[in-house]
This record gives sequence, C-alpha cells and structure tokens, in this order.
Amino acid sequence: MASPVGPPYVTSMLGLVRLLLLIVVVQTIVYAFVGFYLRASLRERLEARWERERPPLPRDRFVQNGLDAARPRHRRWLIGVVYVVPLVFLVGLIAVLEAV
Repeated sequence: MASPVGPPYVTSMLGLVRLLLLIVVVQTIVYAFVGFYLRASLRERLEARWERERPPLPRDRFVQNGLDAARPRHRRWLIGVVYVVPLVFLVGLIAVLEAV
C-alpha cells in the first residue's frame, strides 16, 4: 500500500527535515541561554575589575566598553560550540556507523 505522501523515501526525508529543524531550534535556544549567561558573567567580572582598579571611566561606560569589545569573540565561540561542534560530531558519527 502506498504512503499518502508519496514514495517511502519522501516520507523518510520529511522525517529527516523535521529532525534537523528540531535540532536547529534546540541549538538556537541553547545559543541564546549560553549567550545570556556569558554576558552576565562577563558583566560581573568587569564590575569587579572596575571596583579593584578604579579606572577614570565611569563604571557603566567601562563595563559597556568591555562588553562591546568581547561581543565578536563570544559570538564566534558560541557559533562554533553550539552549531559547528555538534554538526561535526554528528557527521563523524554517521560516517563511522556507515563504515561498520
């Protein structure tokens, strides 16, 4: 009996697309939460550093400058850890399992 969607490979491809979409949504949520956490912890470290060193800048400006300077570095690190590393792991796992 034929599948209502079409040939069996179409149905399995739709399942794969749904799985990949779910993975991307979960990764995006993780990216947001880890990004907020990194920003909050960096803010605390910068505020503590301002208290220790008492630079000539006002506290808010000092903290904002530090956050702005770290933003590109954190963004690259987060993209690598949240999106690239799991993708490489998944592709490697599939390659190993296919070889067996």
